[in-house]
Amino acid sequence: MADEHHGTWSTNFAGNIKRWAPDSFKIFGRSAHRLDNRYVRWNTAAIIVGAGPSLANNIGYLRNVHRIGQARPGNRRGALIYATDAALKPLLENDIRPDYVVALDEHVATKRFYEGADTKGMGLLASITAYPEAIKDWQGQVWFWANGNDNVYEDRAFFGFDKASLSLIPWVKAWTNSVSMMAVVLAQRAGIRDHYLIGCDYAVSNGRTHVDGFAVGPDDVFKDQETYHADVMKAMSIHCDRLHRVYRRKHLPVWNCTEGGNLKWNNIPLEQAAQKFGFAK
Repeated sequence: MADEHHGTWSTNFAGNIKRWAPDSFKIFGRSAHRLDNRYVRWNTAAIIVGAGPSLANNIGYLRNVHRIGQARPGNRRGALIYATDAALKPLLENDIRPDYVVALDEHVATKRFYEGADTKGMGLLASITAYPEAIKDWQGQVWFWANGNDNVYEDRAFFGFDKASLSLIPWVKAWTNSVSMMAVVLAQRAGIRDHYLIGCDYAVSNGRTHVDGFAVGPDDVFKDQETYHADVMKAMSIHCDRLHRVYRRKHLPVWNCTEGGNLKWNNIPLEQAAQKFGFAK
């Protein structure tokens, strides 16, 4: 497995360094460490937006959320939006601009998530091994982190890509190796205490893994539809099982506002959550 993926992540790493930090000292300026505890004194919530099929059910309510923006702290309770990269275009199509977009995947197909998108004024929190051609034209700020989850880290450490050799950026370890859970942990690192998930289905709904048009599909990974869906459902089942076990053990400060899907803890509709926890307009 390590040999199979070594060429992809190592090439992506080199491409991102060349584009964003050609002089080695510049990598610190691009480090997600710079966002650590940024919002610890703010009265803010983090809304984590995934691109699951259910996103269409409540994406519109995001317009009724009191947004505080990245640089406008205030006394009133508000929210920041952390979007997975697959959710970027669906949000923009609904006139909703996330504060941060999180990029994890290394696949060439992720390029479609960014093509033609107006990203001015938004922050990109990108894995240092994200696909370089996808993020190279990002117009806002860019900060890098590395995937520290055990199933990924062990393979890469074998090739010398480890915490000792790359210490200027944070190694992020989430409860599962999914972009939405990485977004939760990145928001926690920024000092945000409570988190609200929408579009995080962890399920295949009516044959769809993502909201219409924004998924890596079977053609991208050279599999037939049936095999692809079986693999996706297996992966999502593993994610859900892991998240449920972690929740029972730790009682996470995360509320599931996804209207659909398989995640079954702290469930509450987004509208109710915004009113109950004080970030509705």
